[in-house]
Amino acid sequence: MSSETITIGVFDSGIGGLSIASEIKRLLPDSPIVYFADSAYNPYGELPESQLITRCIRVVTTLIEKGCELIVVACNTATVNCIKVLRERFSVSFVGVEPGLKPAVEAATTPIISVMATARTINSKHYQNVKTGFQSYSTIEDIPCIGLADYVESLNSASKFDSTILAPYVSKIIAQKTAYLVLGCTHYSLIKNEIVTALAKHHASVTIIDTSVAVAKQVRRLVTAESSGSSDSMLSVGAVKMAKGIDDTFITSGELSRFEQQLGHWWSTPDFVIEPSMCQGYLPSEHA
Repeated sequence: MSSETITIGVFDSGIGGLSIASEIKRLLPDSPIVYFADSAYNPYGELPESQLITRCIRVVTTLIEKGCELIVVACNTATVNCIKVLRERFSVSFVGVEPGLKPAVEAATTPIISVMATARTINSKHYQNVKTGFQSYSTIEDIPCIGLADYVESLNSASKFDSTILAPYVSKIIAQKTAYLVLGCTHYSLIKNEIVTALAKHHASVTIIDTSVAVAKQVRRLVTAESSGSSDSMLSVGAVKMAKGIDDTFITSGELSRFEQQLGHWWSTPDFVIEPSMCQGYLPSEHA
């Protein structure tokens, strides 16, 4: 890979998107990341759609002002509800995340697939349409995880994971005789090892489908395509810039000290800068 790279923006309603940001950093260690944890508006799943869209517009505007030319919408809810509007409004490239139904169906040797996701994602028209398209191949069971993302959001370097929080979901997975489990929220990817351990205690043979790696590989494909001048690149001409040696930047709309503790728990790279966000409130609804 070339030493030339671009600044990559990643945002989520909290820390869940760090699961994707860490995979991007592993694949593209010289690419600076600007991560926006919109914790003051967490969870996105509880915002009305119009407020969610306008909030995402504000966050993306901030990331572009920070020099980001490729932005990962690291939230299933925001991807499903907002990415179309963001692509229409901004000239930068976007990569979204969705529950990994397609890779689960393609990998499945037995027909039962369970999806752990927020109720907002499960109830969305987009997700239900995608699910319907695959149901002729597999039985897809939804597991709405009320409050699980909030629990993950509460963890920090001083926390001990309480495995009992997973008990109701593990019970459903076992009852559904699940062969493949899709993690349909970026927060759940952060506790993938804990989910595997909880299932192993019940001797459940379940394959976990986590799209964090696939999203990071898509980002790498776009960045390396631009560096090599490939026509496959979605990035604008001139997007490539020298960025080696620049620290990663983490921005939050929430409490700064809490965010610092969360990063201490979830982020392994020592060189980063933390900033408070001046990006508050909603924009007028201009997307309609």
